[in-house]
Amino acid sequence: MGPYARIALLCEGVTFDPDGCMNIIRIISRIIVPSTVALPTNCMRKFVFGIVPNGLLVGETPLTIQVERPSKQRNPVTIPFNLPQQSATGYTMAIDLNLEIVEFGLHWINLLFADLLLTRIPLSVLSEQEIRMASVQ
Repeated sequence: MGPYARIALLCEGVTFDPDGCMNIIRIISRIIVPSTVALPTNCMRKFVFGIVPNGLLVGETPLTIQVERPSKQRNPVTIPFNLPQQSATGYTMAIDLNLEIVEFGLHWINLLFADLLLTRIPLSVLSEQEIRMASVQ
């Protein structure tokens, strides 16, 4: 029934060509926190998502990006999203996402549209020291 997630990812940046095509720069699946940085710390990333609505949702619909930490604590951010009309190709957006990193481990970025879970994106947060120790073993 939809809506459907066409794409959802974290990246370093996004550019748009004159014809409207989106260029995604450096897809991120993990963040390595330098040993000189203490937690909590903030990390700005682009969150890119594309949806294909089912045609039933028109007008302002809440879009929620929910960061679920390894401790299961969830920090939702809700953005009003306007669907002006039916689109066969859907909508693609890139928004700045200020991630507050307070713990190491596997985080999940949940994308909810009108309170319907569309997709989940895994994000590993590792310490630089943890990476060094793993490479020695």
